[in-house]
Amino acid sequence: TKINNWNSIDNLNQFINLTNLRIQNIPLIIKIPTNLSRILFITRLPKLTSLNGSNIDKHERIEAERFFLARYENFQTKFFVEKLPDARMHQLIELHGLLSQPTIESQRVTLANQMMEIQFFDLKTYRIEIKKIPKSTSISNIKL
Repeated sequence: TKINNWNSIDNLNQFINLTNLRIQNIPLIIKIPTNLSRILFITRLPKLTSLNGSNIDKHERIEAERFFLARYENFQTKFFVEKLPDARMHQLIELHGLLSQPTIESQRVTLANQMMEIQFFDLKTYRIEIKKIPKSTSISNIKL
């Protein structure tokens, strides 16, 4: 295939009617996880409505673009992704603002943010009982 760098992908934007794209087995994305390559294609090709037969809805596009913006530097260093064209980067910043990758502090897992509150209504006593349980608890493990 002739597509061997991200600039080649960016050049697909010249095809103003290109909304559906099937792209597989190109050296450019072999070392990139599928979900991340999808994010990169969605972000770089704003007119796409379908990628590899799967629709791209508005919500997925927004999430992909925001994810990309927050991790742009990581994409460049870890996956050797070429710089996004300035015009597209300006569009993304205009749409979503400047996003930064979450800090370690904001990612800290605490017991409080791993718990959920459940309310039980006792039909015999007409009382509400409130319990806090880990979010990972399955329904079958809840003891009343």
